[in-house]
Amino acid sequence: MSKEEKNWYDIFIDLIYNKYPKKHILVQELMGLLIIEREAVYRRLRGDVIFTAHEVAKISMAWDISLDDIFRRAAFQKQKMDEINPMGES
Repeated sequence: MSKEEKNWYDIFIDLIYNKYPKKHILVQELMGLLIIEREAVYRRLRGDVIFTAHEVAKISMAWDISLDDIFRRAAFQKQKMDEINPMGES
């Protein structure tokens, strides 16, 4: 998926990977923070299951990730795509 096609959730996932670039450390941190099992974390990171709103809020607060910034980025990317392709044609 190109940068222009990312939605807020994709941006959020990228940001949590930026906090802990080594996946095994990221998984350990998420297990401790969210009190969920290892496989549940992996399912969320793969996108099989999405983080709940409560989990997103908890991660954001604990790791100082601005949800406002994420939504602004997603809206800006959508706006840029709409300017490039105003009729929504493929």
